[in-house]
Amino acid sequence: MKIFLNNKYTKIYFKIIKRAKLRSNNRYQANKILGKTEAHHVIPKSIIPNKNTVFLSIKEHFICHLLLVKMTEGLNKIKMEHAVTQFSRNKKLHPHQIIIALSYKHRPCSDIRKLNISKGRKNTSKIKCEYCLKETDPGNFTRYHGDNCKFNPNIDARIIEERSIKAKRQIEKSKKLGTFSKPKPPQGIFTCPKCNKSGTNYGNMKLHHFDNCGIKRVRKYISKSSCIKCRKVLDNGNMKLHRC
Repeated sequence: MKIFLNNKYTKIYFKIIKRAKLRSNNRYQANKILGKTEAHHVIPKSIIPNKNTVFLSIKEHFICHLLLVKMTEGLNKIKMEHAVTQFSRNKKLHPHQIIIALSYKHRPCSDIRKLNISKGRKNTSKIKCEYCLKETDPGNFTRYHGDNCKFNPNIDARIIEERSIKAKRQIEKSKKLGTFSKPKPPQGIFTCPKCNKSGTNYGNMKLHHFDNCGIKRVRKYISKSSCIKCRKVLDNGNMKLHRC
């Protein structure tokens, strides 16, 4: 199986790998020589799972991943481009190198590709969840539905805890970035099963219907006072705005 193309970039790549193997056999030796090193898979894990690693400096590691983009084609090339974009998170790189890493981020899909993706998704056979009755594609079904569905009464408590922790982390991250927005309430027509009344405002329906249907809500006591001139009785909030 041919993984890499036969070009000058492949030759340069394997020269760097050969030099790294001669330099050190483990991370301890590499750190003594270079100061700070990073482990690199000679053949990327995303192409073939393996444990064949060498220890490179941060600059060497970045150069190797840039070469891997030029050495591959097709799906492997897309994977290598994605790997380069991950270097944008590395604070130890030079700003110029981070700009190069960010330049490999994929642009939005073309209209033709969007149509092909939507057709492919529509044609895939969907599975119906027995707990939430949602129809999903096989990829998402095993992760969020079936035995792992949140409506499953016998779901493992650890799964729910992991999901809640992940959700909290995402909210905290979005708040730091300033991209946080409150989740929108459910939209549609909601019908109370007790009194059969329907409405579109989910908040009001939940407050006065469903579990709270038929419960009389007593208004809290509000202090009132009367106007000296016109003798109108108003609460304290409106009395301040009242002009007689």
